[in-house]
Amino acid sequence: MVPVHHAESTSILYAEQRQGLFAVALAIVRDPALAEDAVHDGVHRVLARGRPPEGDPVAFLYASVRNAAIDLTRRRRVRQTAPLDGSLFDDRQSDPLLRAIDREMSERLRRAIEELTPEQREVVVLRSVARLGFEQIAAVCGVPLGTVAARYHRAVAALRSQIQETLA
Repeated sequence: MVPVHHAESTSILYAEQRQGLFAVALAIVRDPALAEDAVHDGVHRVLARGRPPEGDPVAFLYASVRNAAIDLTRRRRVRQTAPLDGSLFDDRQSDPLLRAIDREMSERLRRAIEELTPEQREVVVLRSVARLGFEQIAAVCGVPLGTVAARYHRAVAALRSQIQETLA
């Protein structure tokens, strides 16, 4: 049986982080339905432990979802068969011209992110969408802090270069 305080704190943490957790899973499995499955699997794993994690609970939850997404990818041999629908880059403006411009810029950014290595893409999503710090990302990915920083800076440089090329 899961202690009530552990379940409640995990539930609160999930509510606060659900968008970031989904974005991390989506960056790995490349399919929205499978990303939802990975998030649920990851949260279930945290709850099934029966006790709170040692250390940073946010990093632990992200690591659990990340691992669930990787496991799901391995089990189902998930391949990207269609481009992502851009749901991470939804525009919410009412002006048709601005929506068209936003759609074009979102598509350029999506294509640029697709060109990153999986490791770089993961770090960018954890930093930009989930808003995790480099130390938390290092804990989530199980790599040294310097590796996270290097991946992030290479990814940002690559994104900047790709976007500048398309605007030129």
